[in-house]
Amino acid sequence: GTYFYDQSKKMLYVRFTAAAQPAQPGVRIQRSRVALRINGSYIHLKGLWFANYGDAIIVRPNYTVGEPGARDFGSNRVQHVTIEECGFYANSTQGIQAIAMQWCLFKNNHGRNNALRGGIMMQRDQAQDNLAIGNVFGSCRDTRRLEGNHVHYLISQYGGVGQRNHIINNILDDPRSFRWKPVCPGSRFEGNYLGGNFAVDSGMTTRLVNSPEQRLVLRHNIIYGNIHWPGNDFDNSKTSMDRYDPDKVFLNNYLARHDQKNMNTALFADPAYYDFRLQEGSPLRGAGVGGLDLGLLSPGDGTVFFVGPDGNDQNSGKSAAKALRSVQAAADRLSPGDTLYILPGKYDVELLLTRGGSEGKPVRIRAHGKKTAWLAGVKIAAPFVELAGLAVSGAAVGFELQAPDLTLRDCGAYQCREAGLRAAGADRLALFNCTLADNQTGLDLGASQHVQIRDSILAGNQTLLAAESTARNELLTSHNVIAGGVLPGYSNWQVAELRFANPGKNDYRLQWDSPAAACDSFCSPAGANSVLPKPLLISNVKVDYLTPNTGVAFWETLEDDSFGYLEYWVQGDTKKLRSSSPTQGTRHAAGLKNLRPDTTYEYRVRSNGRRGNYAAGEVLSFRTTGTQPAPRTYHLSPDGDDQADGLTPQTAWRTMKKACLAACAGDTFLIQPGSYYDELAPMHGGKPGLPITFRRNGQGQAIIDGQGLRFRLINLDTLDHIVIDGLTLINPEEGCRNGVINLSKCSDISISNCRMGLDKVINYTSGPFLRAGSCRRLRFENNQGWGGDYPLTLVGCTDVLIKNNTIVDGTMQGSHIVSSQEVTIINNLWCRPCIPKKSNQCLLLTNIETDKIVCDYNLFYSPYPTHKVGLIRAANATPVVFGD
Repeated sequence: GTYFYDQSKKMLYVRFTAAAQPAQPGVRIQRSRVALRINGSYIHLKGLWFANYGDAIIVRPNYTVGEPGARDFGSNRVQHVTIEECGFYANSTQGIQAIAMQWCLFKNNHGRNNALRGGIMMQRDQAQDNLAIGNVFGSCRDTRRLEGNHVHYLISQYGGVGQRNHIINNILDDPRSFRWKPVCPGSRFEGNYLGGNFAVDSGMTTRLVNSPEQRLVLRHNIIYGNIHWPGNDFDNSKTSMDRYDPDKVFLNNYLARHDQKNMNTALFADPAYYDFRLQEGSPLRGAGVGGLDLGLLSPGDGTVFFVGPDGNDQNSGKSAAKALRSVQAAADRLSPGDTLYILPGKYDVELLLTRGGSEGKPVRIRAHGKKTAWLAGVKIAAPFVELAGLAVSGAAVGFELQAPDLTLRDCGAYQCREAGLRAAGADRLALFNCTLADNQTGLDLGASQHVQIRDSILAGNQTLLAAESTARNELLTSHNVIAGGVLPGYSNWQVAELRFANPGKNDYRLQWDSPAAACDSFCSPAGANSVLPKPLLISNVKVDYLTPNTGVAFWETLEDDSFGYLEYWVQGDTKKLRSSSPTQGTRHAAGLKNLRPDTTYEYRVRSNGRRGNYAAGEVLSFRTTGTQPAPRTYHLSPDGDDQADGLTPQTAWRTMKKACLAACAGDTFLIQPGSYYDELAPMHGGKPGLPITFRRNGQGQAIIDGQGLRFRLINLDTLDHIVIDGLTLINPEEGCRNGVINLSKCSDISISNCRMGLDKVINYTSGPFLRAGSCRRLRFENNQGWGGDYPLTLVGCTDVLIKNNTIVDGTMQGSHIVSSQEVTIINNLWCRPCIPKKSNQCLLLTNIETDKIVCDYNLFYSPYPTHKVGLIRAANATPVVFGD
């Protein structure tokens, strides 16, 4: 569901999802807090689970006694802390924050949805000689309705030049996988899988690495995304490259470049299971330096076999292209540690497995790609076997288990005449995310002891559970969804019906509103099958505010948050244009441009729902006008009415949204003092000599109040010729860091006499006062900013004037100028450029040529002696200016 908190009324409004949840709808409010603080040494944590905290674990030395608020560790240290086999889920800040620690071990931990800063963040210069090995961290994408600027990385080094912090054999499956900010000399980064990008926030590694022993070693990694390392030429068109630089060795890595085709070409065994062993015939075999394989050096033991409907039992079975045909022939080849992948399909044979594994070396049989492999039956008569993704329907017994130490994941048994699963002597059997439905008996355990089952579905069985008393008493169950019968255990949910897709055709996928659709520990579906998307309904589609060259399209998806876009084309033509609705929500608007006068267009809305659903609207049409409207002056007032004409103070409009929809080239909007609650985001820009102007009119503050909901109070995206004058910006959303004023790919923009912050400082989590990317001809004059993070941030901008501004209480640094040129920074005042506890420079210049920037006649002031208020740091080479 969704919620809204009205701070002024202290009222929480909740709209619950229409899905039939297993529990009654309710609200749990939990403050952000730290679960565990470790301030000492020689501590070992193992097997603990942390969920729904702020920081799950903070590891740091005790502060020394000093000035109030000081964060000085002195000689205090945290050493020899081990955190292993712990779980971190939905902690709003991060899993582990490790500060100034030494000789610490983070091993075999799992995490997911730790939104703000990811899994493990190491900090400070004193972070030395630590090891993160064997951890598996899944996606930590922000789940809020209005997503912000993501700063999470699943593992990162931040804020201080650590030493010898090694990252080895981890799974980091998120678009933001890993970051060094800055790098840690002497560190090894090897054997990792990155599901996204590898990032270095500063290219100054040659300054930090002073000897061969301090070189960074990056080898035998698989990086699905790209490498972002300023000052280093990593060719993003290549899947492999080797570098031997003074500051690093980059060797035998495989780079997929965000291209699934490159992953397929590599012939990994099955990335869906994080199995990166190489199939027979993989081009990565022996392709590395020294004749070694590219990618992970030791991705796993055992042999990998494949079987498929189009296979041949004369094949080797060691690749999908040379798969075996007989499931039984493939199973008979297995030895401890081996894996058999069954390619998706239906196999009218029973699998009989008499060759098992051993402790630590199980035999694994999996449906390839985490799909479903249908069999006539499964009989396991050997121990230490793991099954995944297998399904049986209509057999006498679906799964006949006659050996101990077996594990089933994502398996299903349906409409079996005797039992979906029958166990005899199957001690220590474990079932995870399985579905046993419409069988005579769902689960027949006999005398099998120490069985556990969780996150599974048991529905429609004539008898739910058959077990001897000892087996029943030792059965461990939790978080299962049950329709019919009672299962002893913890947090199992009884429901009336499961709402399967079509059981009559063996389709046991879940309807979107099934009570099992989002109920396991990760808000994922219980059982073995996926969830059908909720139908996405598009309504109230129209195009309005038409001129010869522009228009505005509107549509609604009232039952679902969604993103969407409009494709439009001249009637009878095949060339299509596109315009997107920039914000997730239920009501959408998109500006149409580059239209032809007096021309009929056809158009269609396409929308993607927040939870994976999709819809395309019907094809409609509109016709542009033949005459460009003359520029007009409009009025806005807090007491106005959007149904009026807006042409006089007495008939003023009420909202900024109305002005942004109606704005055309040459229009001027006079904004009366008072508060407005929409972001300033016009649909269209002006023209040369005919800018669109938004200007305060009268004494007092003309305020855009974000009420903590909007993360960009002024948002110009691919717009030109805009003038903004005299507005006050308060209460942006905290947490997104996208910027209070955001400009992207704009030109000829003037922002003057504006103010950020009025009665209180703007939190750093709201981001910069001004964030401008890839803009030209930008004028930012006579503005006042109070707070924010890197308050003036420019990236890739040209022809910029920053003049006569007052910037107070920046958080990290006063400003950051990146890869920009023809920038003039004159007559500005920076006061307290970073928080008292830090000692950063006021201006940070990254990748700037010294003859492309003028910075003069500025005043820097701070009462804190540690502040480097007069230092300009150039992160691409040597500093431009030293001293005060």
